[in-house]
Amino acid sequence: MSKIIQQVDALHQAAPFRPFALVLTDGRRIVIARQEHLGKFPNGDRVFYSTPEDTTEVLDAAQIARVEPEGGAGEAKRRRAS
Repeated sequence: MSKIIQQVDALHQAAPFRPFALVLTDGRRIVIARQEHLGKFPNGDRVFYSTPEDTTEVLDAAQIARVEPEGGAGEAKRRRAS
């Protein structure tokens, strides 16, 4: 399993689940809002997700540049300010 898929898996399996984003190499940002919106292939090199249009798309590990908790840096700044 690739390192990026391990990172995706860690956020996906976190309890409690918190939304996160897959930032793709082409610049797109895919928000995984619910745990059941993402799945992983058994060989660990690809994931699939449900789109808002009720379709499923497959991503190869090489397409994912990074994963980040939803809210990003702005959320961290708001928490520090509180």
